[in-house]
Amino acid sequence: MVDLLNSRKIKICFLANATSSHTEKWANHFCVKGHEVHLVSFEDPQGVSPEVFFHKLRTRRNSSVRYFTAARDLRQIIRAIQPDLVHAHYAAGYGTLGRLARFHPYIVSVWGSDVFEVPARSVVHRLLIKANLACADHVCSTSHFMAAQARKFYRGPITITPFGVDCNKFAPRPDRDDAQNDLVIGTVKSLEEAYGVE
Repeated sequence: MVDLLNSRKIKICFLANATSSHTEKWANHFCVKGHEVHLVSFEDPQGVSPEVFFHKLRTRRNSSVRYFTAARDLRQIIRAIQPDLVHAHYAAGYGTLGRLARFHPYIVSVWGSDVFEVPARSVVHRLLIKANLACADHVCSTSHFMAAQARKFYRGPITITPFGVDCNKFAPRPDRDDAQNDLVIGTVKSLEEAYGVE
């Protein structure tokens, strides 16, 4: 995947909740890098660059059933775009839709509750997550902790795309007074067990 992104400008089709700040960052990042970015979503975009091509999926149902019923519409959108890759965010909802689109290369990014909570709901949910991840050519995770959970359902390669601070760009100033030797740790995640804050 990295070789494909670095070698030339490509068309990327993201399947994701367009209201999420994570979706905004992914779409805008690759748009700024000069790639042609298409975002397909049931939700209206928030904070997404006007340079990103947006495709709204229509549905009469506002439930998880829509990820199954919109597959035909998605296949038509993909045929029109002719992307170099499709990247679904969230292994349950948009991961289901992406699997049903039957397009490759296909990437799935796990977000957390899709691999921690959804499989625990029932055997059917567990099988759904396994099927969605098995269909992917590659899986991405924002942490090693979450990747370890995803490996319970997926045997292929997982790339870590971490949240966090680039310590080469953001580091303590050399003239800072460290006399107190206090260690301060901050987090912007919810203080919930699923995020591995401990």
